[in-house]
Amino acid sequence: MRFKQVMRAAVLLCGLAGAMMPERALAQCDSPAMLTDAELTQLRNRAEQVPFHRGLLWQVEKEGITSYVFGTMHLYSPRHSASMRRLRPLIGEVDQVLVEFNAADMAQLERRLTTDIALITIPDGPSLLDRLGPEAWDKLTDKLTPYQIPPFMAAKMQPWFLGFTMMTPPCAIADIQAKRPGIDRMIETAADHAGKPVASLDELDHLLPLLAGDPLDQQVEDLRWSLMLDLPTSFGDAGLVDFYFSEDVQMIWENAQQQLAHLGTTLPAEDSQRLSGYVEELMGDLIAGRNHYWMQRLPQALGAQPTLVAVGAMHLPGENGVLNLLQQQGFTVSAVSMSQP
Repeated sequence: MRFKQVMRAAVLLCGLAGAMMPERALAQCDSPAMLTDAELTQLRNRAEQVPFHRGLLWQVEKEGITSYVFGTMHLYSPRHSASMRRLRPLIGEVDQVLVEFNAADMAQLERRLTTDIALITIPDGPSLLDRLGPEAWDKLTDKLTPYQIPPFMAAKMQPWFLGFTMMTPPCAIADIQAKRPGIDRMIETAADHAGKPVASLDELDHLLPLLAGDPLDQQVEDLRWSLMLDLPTSFGDAGLVDFYFSEDVQMIWENAQQQLAHLGTTLPAEDSQRLSGYVEELMGDLIAGRNHYWMQRLPQALGAQPTLVAVGAMHLPGENGVLNLLQQQGFTVSAVSMSQP
């Protein structure tokens, strides 16, 4: 798996919490955070220094117009049912819902990927097998096994697209195939039933270059590098579900950072630095960068009519988080309990 592109895809579609696993597969995928009491305290102390570090549901108000911001988890969990009981009345209160990428735009993305062959395949020249070499190719095909992508097909695919595919935890494949949705889609469905319009904050022409913008040679080189180092494709999986549903949003990232730091100590200095650069780029482009992109229209939308905004939970906290950016635009931001009022 190409580390940078897999990480980009995972964050794009699932937020950093996108590596979270569905509850149906807890025995396989979910596990408690492997932290000592001292480590947990240290991470909490760091998290508490971050603006809006804790909480999933927030009220934002300006000039008498009240809206809500909710942090989502994009993959399925049975616990989303309880969250939806809290959110449905709020959907009834607002005039519109904004999500990262609504169903119509996601369908457009899928059509683009299946019709623009040059976007996802290597149209000419050596195959991916030839470009990677036999050792890296064997490692890649081993990693592709759970996704049922035949090697002859993978050999013609661009690395970014393989990363896009493999960002899904293998244990979540059954839920996706059964069309069990994450809470973003549950919110969109509830809004449709309530007759409320659902619009996207992202735009396809802005998103696609974040995934597919690197030259093919760079994609292949990054893929070979990550394969030969056996780099994992997600960090901080342990405890993610519990951190999310306990609303300890920033703890998801703090735990991931700790695991990244530990991994860095096992690598040569040059590789460790390269890994850190990829993560910094990841957060800059797909979290902070998209937050600022959304702010081109979000304050105006919230200032015009009551709105429910549903975006990946990791978009909420931090100096460059959606909540802090809205507060800087003059909105009053207040935490709201996820318990029934």
